[in-house]
Amino acid sequence: DPATGQAFVVNAQAGGVDVYSLAAPASPTFSDAIDVAADVAAAIDGIAAANLGAVNSVAIHGASNTMAVAIAAEPETNNGYVAFYQTSDSTFLAAVEVGALPDSVAISPDGNTVSLVC
Repeated sequence: DPATGQAFVVNAQAGGVDVYSLAAPASPTFSDAIDVAADVAAAIDGIAAANLGAVNSVAIHGASNTMAVAIAAEPETNNGYVAFYQTSDSTFLAAVEVGALPDSVAISPDGNTVSLVC
C-alpha cells in the first residue's frame, strides 16, 4: 500500500494478515498481525473463529485506504466472508457473508465494489 508504506500479506494458516513496514524496502519489518478470523467472528452472530478457515486473498484500495480480505469457512463448502479494514491503522470496519470459499478478492478502481472468485 503506497499510501501507508506497508505490505499486507496473507497468513493463511493463522486466519489473518501480517503487516510489514516498507520504510526500508530492502529489509521489510514485521509490524502487526491482523486476526481476521477473530474480527469476523466478533462481528457476525452465530459464527465462531474456529468455524473460519484460511485467509485466501487481500486487496487494497489506496485512494480510500481500505483493505478487503477474503476468508473461507470450515468446511470450505460453507459460505465464507469478506472483511474490510482501514489500512492506515488496521481498524476493522465490517464483514459480509459471501459464497463458499472466496478464493480471490478485488476492489474496483473507484472503490465502490468488490468482486470475488468463489
